[in-house]
Amino acid sequence: MNILSPASVLCGALLYLILGVKIQAQNPSNQAPPLKDSEVTNPALRLNTNLVTLNVSVLDQDGNPVVGLNRQRFDVYEDGVKQSLEFFSTTDSPASVGVIFDRSSSMQLLLPRSRQAFESFVQSSHAADEYFLIAFDKKPELVLERANGETLLRRISQERASGDTSLYDAILMGLKNLEQAKYPKRTLLIFSDGVDTSSRTSYSELLKAVKEADCQIFFVGSGDIQSAGCGRFCQMQTFNRMHDLATITGGQAFFLMRPQAVEHTITQIALLLRQQYSLGYLPNNEPRKGKWRKIDIKVTLSEIKARVLARKGYFDRLEANSE
Repeated sequence: MNILSPASVLCGALLYLILGVKIQAQNPSNQAPPLKDSEVTNPALRLNTNLVTLNVSVLDQDGNPVVGLNRQRFDVYEDGVKQSLEFFSTTDSPASVGVIFDRSSSMQLLLPRSRQAFESFVQSSHAADEYFLIAFDKKPELVLERANGETLLRRISQERASGDTSLYDAILMGLKNLEQAKYPKRTLLIFSDGVDTSSRTSYSELLKAVKEADCQIFFVGSGDIQSAGCGRFCQMQTFNRMHDLATITGGQAFFLMRPQAVEHTITQIALLLRQQYSLGYLPNNEPRKGKWRKIDIKVTLSEIKARVLARKGYFDRLEANSE
């Protein structure tokens, strides 16, 4: 979800006016081309800084992306109130991807397959994607910043498993690093067993930061975390926490029983990111600064039962008297 800054919106508006004059000069008939799905219904409304944008995935019963839908299929509700879509796009746009890479001793079973899995991820991703890499054991380390896919793969292949697990600290570092990302489409891909043993950040602190962040989270880890000294209660708690962090951002969490499934799962995430719908709306609710605004997206499909992945809400940052 993105809320546009006044400066960026103003620059966009000026560019729109300049290009508009140039196009009309080259078009004697002065006939405006028809709007496409990737354009705004009313460009003047983009000057409002309260535009909320969302990256949305639609999945069928087997978890495969449903593509080719038009804007009439989507209904967006904020706090139960239906919203009017001002923006709709199916463009395959590049993303800023932060890889949170667990190199602690509990990852020895999954680590050997990481190079091949991330190679498939890079090959399936947008060619213009940018990456950063945070590797962690007893503490997180930003080892790679604003790199291409090949550089990411070379650095991942150097990682070795040892030490404790500061997962929450690493995720928090990733969220902060994404604030400076190049692209508005932002993703955290977490490769870990999900068991935290040494973070200073508590889960409640991390959950709050995730709800405030502007990204999607995807988690890939082992479904057998007994090797991390985690009993049944710890295991269920770990699964639930990683699932909640991913779901609230419009992402997914995968706990794999077979290490061989890592490559397929990570590749599917890359393809999913390239087959999303971008939606934008101007909230017609009364502003409530600092309050959580719940978002619900419904997709009308009579032929199949679809599941929607999208951010569950955002914190309202506008003053009650803003216009």
